[in-house]
Amino acid sequence: MAFVFKSIIPKDMDIDVFRLEYLNELRKEARTITKEYKKTTRTWKHKPKFQTLIGLSRIAGEASVLVGTDDEQYRWVDEGTRAHIINARNAPSLAFQTGFRPKTRSRVIGSRKGGRSGPIVRPKSVRHPGSKARLFSETIADKRTAPFERNMRRANKRAADKVFK
Repeated sequence: MAFVFKSIIPKDMDIDVFRLEYLNELRKEARTITKEYKKTTRTWKHKPKFQTLIGLSRIAGEASVLVGTDDEQYRWVDEGTRAHIINARNAPSLAFQTGFRPKTRSRVIGSRKGGRSGPIVRPKSVRHPGSKARLFSETIADKRTAPFERNMRRANKRAADKVFK
């Protein structure tokens, strides 16, 4: 036996009211998420640019906010790096201080004062141990999922209140 389901939409229902509420809420969420990303680079000299993309699908009923960057250095910090060898290329040796305090920590949205310390060494090459992933993107997604869903339900209620007053 086959079943056919058909949506019954009242004639006076204005879909555009819902669309506008959803888009406004998506824009607010995009600004909030972008602020979270910018917190992670607050103390950096190099400032990555973050782009936003919001999506609303009428057919599938999906809403999405994408915030990200194509900045390679940010990706290295966010995702971490593997152990690798660094060789001197444009000079006879490398030169760096032996102590280091990172400006960011794993799963912490924020940035603090960091920097180098200790004596300067000049090896021809080093085996870099890699860097631990900070997981900013994952942490922000975890932090914002519940508020995003709650805010979209509220946007839906606001639109319904306007349409069905």
